[in-house]
Amino acid sequence: MQQRVVMNEVVSHVPLLLQRARRFCRNDADACDLVQDTCVHALEALRDREIVPDNLAAWLVVVLRNQWFSTSRRQRVRTHAQVELAARAGVDDSMCETGVLGSQLKRAWSQLSSQSQTIARQCLLEGDSQEAVSRRLGMTAGGVAASIHRTRAALWTSMFGSND
Repeated sequence: MQQRVVMNEVVSHVPLLLQRARRFCRNDADACDLVQDTCVHALEALRDREIVPDNLAAWLVVVLRNQWFSTSRRQRVRTHAQVELAARAGVDDSMCETGVLGSQLKRAWSQLSSQSQTIARQCLLEGDSQEAVSRRLGMTAGGVAASIHRTRAALWTSMFGSND
């Protein structure tokens, strides 16, 4: 099937996807982002398939739901990590809001090697599994796990001193 026809079919379901996304997100901006991510993901998946699902609308809603779960999980992990980091450092929430921790984190991040940044970004921020990252980068899963451990320790030490 031609790519243009598939794209037109996906685009024709955007109003339905937007309606469903608003139920999940309860925010128009986030709903639009979710629909955009869903369309990109769906088009990539359809490009690899020879047959378009019989009920494309239902399939797209499932893709939307899965994208929302993935996004929510990444945000939850990221938020939990920020709260944990602030609690361990004895930092009150007002410091987080004013960006003090953000500037310290940027400085600490810039001191990491590019490989450490790549591994940490993919595993910790994007939520990819260590196995997937190890396959992509041609490393062992143990090497990825060790890199994440060293990266966390280096960030902590750079931001707050000793890693007690």
